[in-house]
Amino acid sequence: MLIVTGGTAKGKRLKLPDKRITRPTAQIIRESLFGILSNFDFNINQVIDLYAGSGLLGIEALSRGADHCLFIESNRNVCKLIKKNLLSTGFIHKARVKNALIGKWQYERNNLSTLILADPPFNDETKWTSIEKSLGDLSQCDNVIFVIEHFHKDYAPKEISGLGLRINRRHGDSVISFYMQI
Repeated sequence: MLIVTGGTAKGKRLKLPDKRITRPTAQIIRESLFGILSNFDFNINQVIDLYAGSGLLGIEALSRGADHCLFIESNRNVCKLIKKNLLSTGFIHKARVKNALIGKWQYERNNLSTLILADPPFNDETKWTSIEKSLGDLSQCDNVIFVIEHFHKDYAPKEISGLGLRINRRHGDSVISFYMQI
């Protein structure tokens, strides 16, 4: 079980998929990620949780005040688990769960302030190109922040989908990288 670390659902326990299927985002990473975001003057309207797993990152964002979250997960059974976690935290009415592959699913641009979170498998060598295919060109979007957790030895490109790398924070074997308009 994982525990939500902040906001209105703080302390709620979430169910986890089989550890062979997903690797949950560690508490220190989540606290660092949302701590850094709190320093930005950025009111989050919508969140997109790519490689959603248990839904933990998106649920953390909803708990901390995001208006809506779209969860993208490739495993149909894990999508069912995300819905159970949304029900147990009371956020089911603020969420949509989509069973889709990153790289096949396409981000639809809008005028909402959007936080895009990604925690792909560390051994996924196609993650950067798949994410870029899904996000398209975001160079004209001043209302988007993209955050990805990746292995510390994994090269984080200086730019992805037209957004520039702004912040890198290492925690053990993990790095969280923040991308924003260049």
